[in-house]
Amino acid sequence: MADIDYPSELPQFNAGKQRRERQGFVVTNPLQGSAYVELRTDDLPVMWDVTITCISALQAQTFLAFLRSVKGGRPFNKSILTEYGFQDYEVAFAQEPREPEQISPNVWRYSATIYAQQFKMPRI
Repeated sequence: MADIDYPSELPQFNAGKQRRERQGFVVTNPLQGSAYVELRTDDLPVMWDVTITCISALQAQTFLAFLRSVKGGRPFNKSILTEYGFQDYEVAFAQEPREPEQISPNVWRYSATIYAQQFKMPRI
């Protein structure tokens, strides 16, 4: 779990994101016999392309201050809307938001790519 939380006053990552997951297993073809599936891990990070839309100059300034605090791939905690509802993730920017698009005088849109690792509940 990261030591920085995504500020609640900042906008959510847009829901129209594309998720990319790596495969957690490999199919092995031995020299003799039939092929078999080997599990590597079920704990792989997911990549999403996201957009963040700031609807005021103050919100954009707050977002830029947050970006400075997580510069260099520093992870942070964020709740992300998935097909299962909101889920808690440890998130890091794989590609930081750069060159925002100005939609109107006070509306700015940022695009980024994130890595997200879902929190695992400890087994009791």
